[in-house]
Amino acid sequence: MIDLFSKRDDVTVEINDSGEFRGAEGVRKCYVSETIILPTPGRKLPRLNICILMVPISGIVDIDLDGKQPRGDGTAHFTAPFPGEGKLRALIGYGIWEMDYIKEDGVWKIWKLLFCDIFSSPVEDGWVKTPFINNPPAKERPAR
Repeated sequence: MIDLFSKRDDVTVEINDSGEFRGAEGVRKCYVSETIILPTPGRKLPRLNICILMVPISGIVDIDLDGKQPRGDGTAHFTAPFPGEGKLRALIGYGIWEMDYIKEDGVWKIWKLLFCDIFSSPVEDGWVKTPFINNPPAKERPAR
């Protein structure tokens, strides 16, 4: 996944409830974590082998008239482990994504990625019983 991103200093990944990750090192930290911090003060677990499965669908890529600045938008379903109540919980969810791309050495790379969670529900409850785990936006989004 990391190799899909630009190596520029201004590359970013922003996830509405997790903040913004900047630069190549920030992208790496977003996708590779050394520890999982549970919401118990000072408690850390060694890195677990976990997989966040996100399936982008309904993607549309628009290219400006000069063909140099493609932008993509779409939706995604996901399953993920999520720390909560002192343990990892299995979540299901849905959100929207936006991506800006840039060409590097003749290859299109992701330059800016934003993912906004629409809902995240614990698998054991489902979206009918618990339609939303609190994932507030990290910041207001400007109009595109």
